[in-house]
Amino acid sequence: MDGCNPTAELQSSLTELEASLTAPVVPGELPDWIKRVDEVWCHASEQIHHHTTEFHERQYQEIAAQDPELLNCIEHLQLEDQAIDEQRDGVGRTVARVTHHAPSSEPDEQKLRQQTDRLKTDGIALVNRVRTQEAALQTWFIEAFNRDRGVVD
Repeated sequence: MDGCNPTAELQSSLTELEASLTAPVVPGELPDWIKRVDEVWCHASEQIHHHTTEFHERQYQEIAAQDPELLNCIEHLQLEDQAIDEQRDGVGRTVARVTHHAPSSEPDEQKLRQQTDRLKTDGIALVNRVRTQEAALQTWFIEAFNRDRGVVD
């Protein structure tokens, strides 16, 4: 989290996660696939959690200070942050489950097919949700500073 640009670091970790999740699971290489996903997941999960619990809160404070009329928008963004963090926890549990079972699945990896498919689907959905939230937050942040408030006395 010491990076100069936390948003760029988040975006980079989301791109890595997406790439690892969309990589095909080659027969016989499920343990290697999930090991890579798990490594990337750890960093992405940490980034997502940092943004939803710390970085965004600082931005919300700046938005509120600049334009108190946007408090309703901030509340919606905060609720979405909570939902993202809950979804992040769920994906994390799925990563852990597949990681645990992958080494013993060698002769019949099809047993884990449903779980790996779910991990891919849920992981990509989370990536998209986080990207959407980041775009929304950026929009409202800019709006707070550039909003035309009409004639002010």
